[in-house]
Amino acid sequence: MAWLDGPELGPSMEAYLRHGLSDSFDLDLQVLTSAHPFQPDSKSPPQVDAVTPALPWALGVSSGLVYRWDVLRTIPYAGMSVGVYEWHGVDAALNGAQFGASARLGVDYLLTRDVVLSVQASAHCVLADSDVRFPWLQLAVGAGYVWGW
Repeated sequence: MAWLDGPELGPSMEAYLRHGLSDSFDLDLQVLTSAHPFQPDSKSPPQVDAVTPALPWALGVSSGLVYRWDVLRTIPYAGMSVGVYEWHGVDAALNGAQFGASARLGVDYLLTRDVVLSVQASAHCVLADSDVRFPWLQLAVGAGYVWGW
């Protein structure tokens, strides 16, 4: 689930790859997307032409570091990354890619050595002067398969 402010929730999808650099640090590549049914009072810029789609959506690709506290079956983690965020369906002048950063906190729970359940909260922001006002907040719940441990 992703949102920019209170009632403007929208569905989101996220995928990530992590490569262990040490016992505590992982290199992380994250790809996420979300749709946002914005209201006129939301933080998104208003649509100004009839050519843009009715439902704005966003795409982000970022890479960074994640620090893990490996505590038996429960593994809390925190991470930061930089990447590119792209908006579609907003004012035509704002559609396109922008440089940004994200921070995330989460917990992985090992059901088995190969199956992981996770909960993650993340915040994303644009690092340049832009009319697209962030933060873009995301709450993710998921499951994963782990190999190579």
